[in-house]
Amino acid sequence: MFGLFKAFRLWLCVSLIGLVAGLCVLVVIFHSRATAAESRSSQLQSDNDLQSRVIAQRALTFQRFNEIAAATERQTQTTTMESEKRVVIYREKLVRVKAADELIDNSVACGLLDYAKRLRAAAVRGTSENANESGNRTVTACKLTYRQAVLWIDPLLSALDEANGKLYAIQQAEKTRLSK
Repeated sequence: MFGLFKAFRLWLCVSLIGLVAGLCVLVVIFHSRATAAESRSSQLQSDNDLQSRVIAQRALTFQRFNEIAAATERQTQTTTMESEKRVVIYREKLVRVKAADELIDNSVACGLLDYAKRLRAAAVRGTSENANESGNRTVTACKLTYRQAVLWIDPLLSALDEANGKLYAIQQAEKTRLSK
């Protein structure tokens, strides 16, 4: 019996050592898995933080672009309204001027018309091929009165002012984009 008790103790010691060794192996395995999961979690959190910063930055940039566009639109509307008011005033004043109905020299009028056509063609490249044939014929006599010229100057200058305002807005938006 004493031998059986020794064998049982030996078996119990070996089983306990095996159990402790198995538990140690399991601890090491689970610890390495936990460390890997923690590393992945940390990396994912870092990626999420970076994406959140990029999204927030882009949202601020879009907001700034929208503010710039709204300010430009308000400026354009103001410029257009002021131009229309000035044209009305000019019309009223030109009614009393007899020389306003005289024709401008034909070469000057044709030069202005050709220049306007070139500007339009450059601005609307896609539609210039589809222009009707009547618009493509050569004009030999251009009739432009001094009244018409005066009434066209302010809207043209207003359009130039609007274009400059839009270019300035584009520059501001570009500065905003580059500063972020």
